[in-house]
Amino acid sequence: IMCTDSVPVLDRFDTLLFGTADGTLRAAASVLQAGSPTADLTLSLELRAGDQVLATSQLALGEATRGELQQRCPDVRPWSPQHPTLYDATLVLRSGGTVLDRLT
Repeated sequence: IMCTDSVPVLDRFDTLLFGTADGTLRAAASVLQAGSPTADLTLSLELRAGDQVLATSQLALGEATRGELQQRCPDVRPWSPQHPTLYDATLVLRSGGTVLDRLT
C-alpha cells in the first residue's frame, strides 16, 4: 500500500479497535508516511455514545509509524440482543493541531 498524499495517514489495513466486557478499549494503528517523516504526530482515541464523550486518550507518536492506546471506560455496557448498545470509537491522527486523518 502506498500513500499517495503528501501527509501521513492511518493505515486502514493495519488498524485494530477491540473492546472488552470490562469497558477497556484497545486501539493499535500504523501510520503511512509519504516523503520525509513528520516529527510531531499524535494519535488520539475518543469513545462516544451518541453526542456524549465517554473517554479520550492521546499518544505522542513523534516519528513512530505505529501507536497503541488503551482506555478504560467503566460506564460502557457490552452489546447483547437484549441491550443492543453501540458506541463510536474514533482514531484521529494529528500533526500539531492539524487533523491529518480520522477513522471511526
